[in-house]
Amino acid sequence: MNTLEEANEYIKQLESALEKQKEVTENNIRRFFIPTIGTTIKIIKDTPVTIWVEMRNSKFLEKIVPGYTGRLCWHNHHPGDPPTGIKWVERKNHYSSWKDYYTEWTIPKDTRLVVDRVYIRKGKDMKDFDSITFRIEKQKGSKLTGRFWLKRSDVNNLVVEVVKEEP
Repeated sequence: MNTLEEANEYIKQLESALEKQKEVTENNIRRFFIPTIGTTIKIIKDTPVTIWVEMRNSKFLEKIVPGYTGRLCWHNHHPGDPPTGIKWVERKNHYSSWKDYYTEWTIPKDTRLVVDRVYIRKGKDMKDFDSITFRIEKQKGSKLTGRFWLKRSDVNNLVVEVVKEEP
């Protein structure tokens, strides 16, 4: 932006977009958007999400959870408790029961995410596997990098600006 006038116009556009998003959210009406691989989004506000302890999230978990070493489970194979910050939820189906481990993390405002993978499943009890994998775009002044996936339920709660949409 070259001038103060252009900057003010950009701010007005952002405020307008946020107001539209607020109206959409309050009325439970949503804009339908399925990003393509390579689409870049920017997080508009700090957003809490759930990062699941799973092989594809291991490297990222090592960055955000002090003491996390990449072990996928603690119950039968690794005695002792998981690192501080890792929680679990009990799951059951007609075959067995197990623990799913996770941590809560807040994606900082202005973080740029690049869509790296979109995974949607069809079938009974498959909706839990719907996910989108993101790469954190390198930004000046930020050491935050990595690749992680989120369940569809978390992705649907992200308030974002589309920075670059791939065709």
